[in-house]
Amino acid sequence: SVNAPALRPMVDSGQVQMANHTWSHPYLNRLNLGAVADQISRNADFLRTTYGMDGTPFFRPPFGVHNADIDRVAADLGYPTITMWSGDVGDSRPENENNLIGNAGKSFQPQQIVITHANLPTITHCYAQLVDIIRSHNLQTVTLNDVFG
Repeated sequence: SVNAPALRPMVDSGQVQMANHTWSHPYLNRLNLGAVADQISRNADFLRTTYGMDGTPFFRPPFGVHNADIDRVAADLGYPTITMWSGDVGDSRPENENNLIGNAGKSFQPQQIVITHANLPTITHCYAQLVDIIRSHNLQTVTLNDVFG
């Protein structure tokens, strides 16, 4: 990941927590269970190699699509906690900064899990503005471990 050098110190400090989200973001319900396991395992390997951790026990299925079989595969691989979200900033695809900031203004609300992806440059360019929104809403960021751990 091109953003790994910037993210690694935040992961190491506990400020940012990674979770497994699969290797290539497929609709898991369209794959056989062996391919589901491969998607989760490949991403776990990437997280271990890049960030020194594998994201356990949290698994966030792409598009929020999962079923009992997918959940069982994830749990067998060390990811028993399926973690859904309630908002996002729209950074899973190329987007302009104004749209990301507008989405953040709507999504950054109390007691919400808001996802970001950090794999495209736009999100890193407007990071300071996102922090300003968090502060202006009197919010505090927490990790999944803080909430569920």
